[in-house]
Amino acid sequence: GTVTVAKDGRVVTVPVEVYDDGHINPPVVDLSDANIAAVTVTVVEQGAVTPRTPIANATVTVGAQAVTAGSNGKATLRLVKGATYKGVTASKAGYTDGTVTLAVDGSGNAAPSEIALAKATASVPVTVTDNGTSVDGATVTIVDKDGQPHGATTGSDGRATVPDVPVPTEGTVTVAKDGWVVTVPVTVDEHGTMTPSTVDLSDADIAEVTV
Repeated sequence: GTVTVAKDGRVVTVPVEVYDDGHINPPVVDLSDANIAAVTVTVVEQGAVTPRTPIANATVTVGAQAVTAGSNGKATLRLVKGATYKGVTASKAGYTDGTVTLAVDGSGNAAPSEIALAKATASVPVTVTDNGTSVDGATVTIVDKDGQPHGATTGSDGRATVPDVPVPTEGTVTVAKDGWVVTVPVTVDEHGTMTPSTVDLSDADIAEVTV
């Protein structure tokens, strides 16, 4: 595990072992600059793009020490030189947590220097009706807040499951069937629940809007 010590604005986290008899190794935490390094890691989006996109305001946690990354995705931790830290975690809403083992060398450099987070996604159920009757074979397209489309087609029960939608998100769902097209503003929560969950194609629900 770790032990974190804070005093007068100075914070340091040390990897430790605690034995059955309650003894801890190491038994002493040294707050001096000779022993401690300001270690910077960058939180980035997982993917093949180089350089990878930094994630602003992610939280990096080592034991009881938690630091918020800046707009450049960088977070600076106070750690012991020459130590290895297990379970270093970065987290941010809309992403799956990333956890690494961080090795700090004698000069205070960390490896790995980046923690990559994958965007959280979910399969989103959508129901299409026409005046309450299920619509088979309708094309359903959810466009997320980044403008990316995600599509599926309804079955005989009027239901479609749209895969790999980033969550949470705000955007639109567009339904097309036999020349009918309607677009509805929607929100999708972190569990993949869309609001509203049903799109009705009936004239009572839809208006032609000219701009």
